[in-house]
Amino acid sequence: LPRGIGIRNGKTLQITFPFNGRNCHEDLRLPPTMANIEHAIRFRAEILNDIARGIFTGEVADSP
Repeated sequence: LPRGIGIRNGKTLQITFPFNGRNCHEDLRLPPTMANIEHAIRFRAEILNDIARGIFTGEVADSP
């Protein structure tokens, strides 16, 4: 799996990203299919972009 993407309890995808000096984990509640892994990659990239731009608040509102 790509960096920052994992499988939690063998059932759902989870993304990990650094924020304010710690690693944050967000359970996407999606099964680990290829399509969902692609979604997780894009979703994590959006979060990382928001962090870099200074507009990420720590809330992951768009998590499915």
